Amino acid sequence: MSEKPTYEKLEQRIQKLEHDAVHSMQVEKALLDSEAQKRAILDASIDSIRLVDNEMRIIWANKIIEQQLGKDRKKIIGNYCYRAYTGRNEPCPNCPTEKSRKSGNIEFSIICEENVKGIKGKTYWSDYTVPIKNESGKIENFIQVSRNITDLKNAEKALVIARKQWEATFNAMSDWVCILGKDHKIIQSNKACESIINLSHDQVVGRLCCEIVHGMDIPILGCPLEKAIKSNRMESMEFKTGDNRWLQITVDPIETRANNDRFVHIVRDITEGKERENEIALLQKEKAFGILSGGIAHDYNNLLTTIWGNISLLKEEITRPQQQELLNEVDNACRQARDLTHQFITLSHTSLHKKTLYNIEGILSSAIKKAGEVKDIEISMDIKDKIPAIEIDFDGLSHAFENIICNAVEAMLDGGRLEILVKTENITGHKDEKDENLIKISFKDSGNGISIHDIDSVFDPYFTTKELSIQKGAGLGLAVSQSIVRKHGGYVRINSKLGQGTTITVYLPITDLK
Repeated sequence: MSEKPTYEKLEQRIQKLEHDAVHSMQVEKALLDSEAQKRAILDASIDSIRLVDNEMRIIWANKIIEQQLGKDRKKIIGNYCYRAYTGRNEPCPNCPTEKSRKSGNIEFSIICEENVKGIKGKTYWSDYTVPIKNESGKIENFIQVSRNITDLKNAEKALVIARKQWEATFNAMSDWVCILGKDHKIIQSNKACESIINLSHDQVVGRLCCEIVHGMDIPILGCPLEKAIKSNRMESMEFKTGDNRWLQITVDPIETRANNDRFVHIVRDITEGKERENEIALLQKEKAFGILSGGIAHDYNNLLTTIWGNISLLKEEITRPQQQELLNEVDNACRQARDLTHQFITLSHTSLHKKTLYNIEGILSSAIKKAGEVKDIEISMDIKDKIPAIEIDFDGLSHAFENIICNAVEAMLDGGRLEILVKTENITGHKDEKDENLIKISFKDSGNGISIHDIDSVFDPYFTTKELSIQKGAGLGLAVSQSIVRKHGGYVRINSKLGQGTTITVYLPITDLK
């Protein structure tokens, strides 16, 4: 028989039991507190978190589900998740829980729904499912996490729309606009590169701007990008291309929170503006020169008349051959001076005679005949359309064409071919002209052409690339031709490249006989 415990031992055992009970209560309280904290954390989440069984019945859900579905979560427990949310009788399309059940892994899906209870309209959800497995690896439950990403999706759509609108605007610009880095490489470009430099977007991105615009692998002197990098402000430059176009380049830093390492690079074709400026300057120069030359020419012509008349009298009095020869030289000099004086008078604003109806073919034939036959030079004329007769000063316009033909012939000292093409052409919005049909007369020679440095000066009085001793009055021919054509309401254009010949084109208005 066992010995009965003493009073002291019983007291010790009771104290131990009490201590164990207190400890057990503390552990239970800690567990309850821990569970409450976890529930509080889960309930504070903006994501819907659910514990579901293998059949997708909801075992537990955090508080956000009440806000989403407008029900107490106690009434949702035991319901199928897809029925609770959408009223469906089967899982949602692309359900991540279905995928997780098959794969045994965490699965993710973006789901678009139009029938979520308590929410109007289409909504987007980011859903993922985590399988919970027992010790043997069998799936017992699933944790579902759903986040409403409708605002994010709508923002993405708005961003896509804004980007498309920006790209449409970007590509609608007639100027070539691109984004550059400090290394001069093109990061982005609009489609205007196709019309400005004949290269596609893919052909320019990643390349150096100086390579594409100037054909160089280093920046040119005065490069606006180099200047903008240093000044941190807009810089620009203008230059003339090898195909006689004027381009304006503007570079502006793009302001960002970080350092400015991106720049807007805009290339604009300002050829028309430059031509307009040159046209105005030329008209002003022509007006000033015309007033001056007209006054001088008339006075000079009066003096020549006196000199020439006295020479005629001297010829009658002097019979010695040697003296007659000297008088003939003076007479020829006076004749050349007279012709030169007449050109000055033509450049003035008082020399246009009365206009009458003439056929353009007859005027050109007369001009070709006056220019005379030149050895080793073939002159051809091709009239493409039925050209109507126009009101002109026959002598004046014939003289203008003669000057152009002579100028072309003189450019072909070693022989060549001058092609004259006549046709009608509709000019749409040319300068300040209204849209209209004009007669276009092109004079295309096979000479050496004109350099880019000289082409803007060819219509200036007394500009010539030939020695002045070759022809008296050299440099007035094209200036006179342009003046005559202007007085007929037309204009003259020139296109030339060194080594490739020159084409001078005259545009004349068709006479309205109504």
